[in-house]
Amino acid sequence: MKNIFNYKSLKLAYERVKKSSTKDVRNFFGESLYKIKLDDNLRDLSERLQNQNFSPSRPFKYYEPKVIGTQRVKTVLSIEDSIVYQAIANHVAEKVYDEMQTTSSCVFGNILHENVKFGINILDDFNPDYSFFKNYVPLFNEFVNSVNQQLENNELTFKLDTDITGFFDSIPHSSLAFILQSNQIENSIIELLLLCLNIWSGTRNSPTFQVGIPTGPIASFFIANLLLHDLDKLMIDKSLSYFRYTDDFKIYSNEYIDLENGLLLIDSYLKDHALSINSKKTIIEKVSSDLDKEKKKALKNQSVSEIILSEDEKKLIESEYFEEFSMQRDYFELNVEPDEAVSIIERRIDDIENEIIENYYELIDDGMFVSDDLESLEVDLIGSAYIWRVYVRLLHQYNDKIKLSKTLIPIWIAGLNTFFWRANHFCWNLNNHPIDNEYKREIISIKEKYKRFEWFSYQTNILFIENINLSEEENLKVFENLKSESSPLIRLSLYKILLSNSDYSTINKDKLNDLIKNDKEPYIRYTLSDWFMNYRKEEISVELIKSWFSI
Repeated sequence: MKNIFNYKSLKLAYERVKKSSTKDVRNFFGESLYKIKLDDNLRDLSERLQNQNFSPSRPFKYYEPKVIGTQRVKTVLSIEDSIVYQAIANHVAEKVYDEMQTTSSCVFGNILHENVKFGINILDDFNPDYSFFKNYVPLFNEFVNSVNQQLENNELTFKLDTDITGFFDSIPHSSLAFILQSNQIENSIIELLLLCLNIWSGTRNSPTFQVGIPTGPIASFFIANLLLHDLDKLMIDKSLSYFRYTDDFKIYSNEYIDLENGLLLIDSYLKDHALSINSKKTIIEKVSSDLDKEKKKALKNQSVSEIILSEDEKKLIESEYFEEFSMQRDYFELNVEPDEAVSIIERRIDDIENEIIENYYELIDDGMFVSDDLESLEVDLIGSAYIWRVYVRLLHQYNDKIKLSKTLIPIWIAGLNTFFWRANHFCWNLNNHPIDNEYKREIISIKEKYKRFEWFSYQTNILFIENINLSEEENLKVFENLKSESSPLIRLSLYKILLSNSDYSTINKDKLNDLIKNDKEPYIRYTLSDWFMNYRKEEISVELIKSWFSI
């Protein structure tokens, strides 16, 4: 316990947790307050862990919609619980790093970064890279290219697609314990992990003891890979054209019987671990002669994540502009003036926007997309939306006052209305435009249509923080709705809307602060504090935040 939970190990875990945060709902909360006295807090946590006095807390849970209209449970751990979970994952990953590399030819999701094998020693590097996993984009591209190569090989005429039913929610703790023991992980660490997983399990209303790992933290994705590692080795030994991305399995062969045998192997392995194949998503069929359509179907279950560009990634994209325009890369990186960079990026955005309008605008009918192949349209549109967003974000790095054209707004709104389970992508894009009253009415109408999904309401409410102006009457309505709203995720977004109205012109400031202070969900207070300190620094009020915590 001493080596795993000493100060340096917890510091590394903290850095990896912080690096894993996404633009959307964060995978930890309370970090902004925690880091004010970070060293003291980490040393105190280390002492409690080593003395076995640490107690995990019940996490925040929310529900995210699926394409079929059901929901998946997402878990958001507190900063301290996230650090503990990541410290355990770091320890296990360091031990099994070399072994996990043996299946890198067929596993493409959440692959350990090479620095993992050096453990806490990377803290001594001059400019340490705290990544736990390799960069998502090259791995995803490698997965795409590998699948495409199989599809383009005429000899492999059959395919198997399958996945695991409720994978993260269904992982038995006993199976996980057995695998960790087989990798020489200390019993005291396993016992602590199982204690934590029991507290973190289940839904917002009910835990599910002895089963399930939290969906959200990056440590869970590593555990998932570890659980399926022996299956990956088995499939490699059978010389099958086998690919896995988290719990999505794809096998290709020119013999139907090979895929039947492969399915049986997967099914048997999962049953040994009290897991089961998703029969509704399991198919063995001929590869379509329409390869473009087949490739899109192969990527249907993969999600393009919102990726925050690092400085190196920005430089890489910037250099690509100049390759595109036959310029010198070194000249650009060292000497190009911001105005010239803006001009180049704007031209690229214009090209992207024209392509999006040409491909999608005529498919809109009464505010929704209409197509004989909505699945392919979804994949194409999300990809186009992501590319546009990346370039727009890069543009704002040079000039955050630039106003973008409104021509794409109807496309983003139609995407929001058609692909509600992808609402975050379209809301991220809409947040780059000022929204006028006509579009505001459309968005409010769509919000009402999908109000059964708290995650959808949260995503669309974020648009009302800065890009959609509310009247005094509408602000009062938000305040009244806040008092009766049962979903803590929606309450969080309503608090943000009201707090962003800096003069509180239509509501009683003291009443709003009392609501925050007395809210039964602590996640809200901590997340609002993080939000103020990380994203709205110009409006930060130490006294305001103190009042929420009765300090």
